[in-house]
Amino acid sequence: MIQVVTSRRVGDASARRAAIRFLSTVSCEPLRGPTPDDVKHFRAMMGNRESSILTTMCGGDENDLDPYNIDWTRRFRGSSRLVLSPRCTREVSSILKYCNQALIGVVTQGGNTGLCGGATPVGDELILSLKKMDSIYGIDETSG
Repeated sequence: MIQVVTSRRVGDASARRAAIRFLSTVSCEPLRGPTPDDVKHFRAMMGNRESSILTTMCGGDENDLDPYNIDWTRRFRGSSRLVLSPRCTREVSSILKYCNQALIGVVTQGGNTGLCGGATPVGDELILSLKKMDSIYGIDETSG
């Protein structure tokens, strides 16, 4: 059972109802790793750009995934079999929507230079590498 704790200020009931609505949308289903069928779906979604998909599920070399499965300190190692490198926010959104619906675990990586293993997969999650998204189209000077 999930207990919602709120402060005793005005609007308590409203905050409690909002929290309950949010929590009712959260899935407690176990996540799974990607399958060869998922790879086919991602290939179609990303326009069959081989440079955007690395996988060992369809005959790829496991060594190609080492830079994504091993963190910068070389202390943490994952066992992911799929890396996707989207080029735009539309692709990121489509990938995450599909993974959410299919209950596929996702680990997001920027440069994989962290020191605590936070961007290293624990198991066979999909790695979403954002390395190719390196263009800045504008900065909102008001909000930063």
